[in-house]
Amino acid sequence: MKTIGQKIKSLRIALGLSREQLSEIIEVTHKSIYRYETGKSLPDTTALVKLATYFDVSTDYLLGLSGLKNQRKEEYGKIRQSGKYNEIYKRYLQSRESHDFQKKIHTFGSLQHGKMGKLCTAVRLNGVVGQMKIRQLRSGS
Repeated sequence: MKTIGQKIKSLRIALGLSREQLSEIIEVTHKSIYRYETGKSLPDTTALVKLATYFDVSTDYLLGLSGLKNQRKEEYGKIRQSGKYNEIYKRYLQSRESHDFQKKIHTFGSLQHGKMGKLCTAVRLNGVVGQMKIRQLRSGS
C-alpha cells in the first residue's frame, strides 16, 4: 500500500505539477511538499484538506483509510444510476434557497433593530427565494 507521501507525489506528477507549483496552490513551502513526499513529515489537517480538495480525492484516500481514489465520483455514479439525481438536486437547491432566505431575514432584523434610523428595509418575496432590497430614506422626505 502506498504511503500518503507516495500518493501526493503520484497525484502531483499525474497533473504535471512541480513541488513549487503545488506548494503555492495549497499555501505551504516547497520544502514541506518535499518532506510530505519523502515521508519525513505529514501534512497538518489544513494542508491535508487542501490537498484532497485540489486533487479531488478524499482525505481517507490520502490517509490510506479508503481504497477508493475518488469516493465522490463513486457515490455520484450510484446516485445517477438510481434515477434519484434530479430529486436530490432539487432538494439541495431548495435547502440552499431556504438558507439564503433565512440569512436575508436575519440581515433585515439586524438592520431594522440596529442604530440605522434612516434605513428602511423592504423584503419582496419572489417564489421560494426572498429578494431583499435596502433603501436609504432621507429624513423628512
